[in-house]
Amino acid sequence: MAMRDEGDLRIGEVLKSTRTRLRLDIATVEEQTKIRTKYLRALENEEWDTLPGPTYVKGFLRTYASYLGLDADALVDEYRRTVERSPAIEQPYLFSEPLLERRRRPVEPRRRSSGNWFLMVAIVGALAAIVLVAIGLFGGSSDNEGKGHDKGKHDRTTPDPRGQSKVARGTAAPPGSRCRWP
Repeated sequence: MAMRDEGDLRIGEVLKSTRTRLRLDIATVEEQTKIRTKYLRALENEEWDTLPGPTYVKGFLRTYASYLGLDADALVDEYRRTVERSPAIEQPYLFSEPLLERRRRPVEPRRRSSGNWFLMVAIVGALAAIVLVAIGLFGGSSDNEGKGHDKGKHDRTTPDPRGQSKVARGTAAPPGSRCRWP
């Protein structure tokens, strides 16, 4: 920790003395700030290693100081100046050198294979050909569409030995004629 003048109060002392002067118990502060009692006590006792990390500490300090009516920015600046720069606090957050070397290694760009591109074009072409053939076989237009089940058949009559014509089986009878079944 950095050396302080006798008149300077520490962060924790400022928080605790202000809270007691305002006659607030720790449970009330927890309820109002939504900061767990465990962390409020750690802030007041400056037990920085009990707290989750520097980012959380600064957020907790801001919230707690604002709730108490203190200058939150001044307390966070004091924390940065005295605690964050301390080697004892920074050490747990340092990574080992091999990890840093792995992270610094540039990422190689992926090369696109021309074989994959060709395969994709061939698949799309084959699908297009299949669709066109299917349309040609099943989807063509016909002049006889809409004529029912006898699509494509023409009315045919066959001569009867008695001189009368009758309709051949499987064909439709001409309109207005009587249909006789043999």
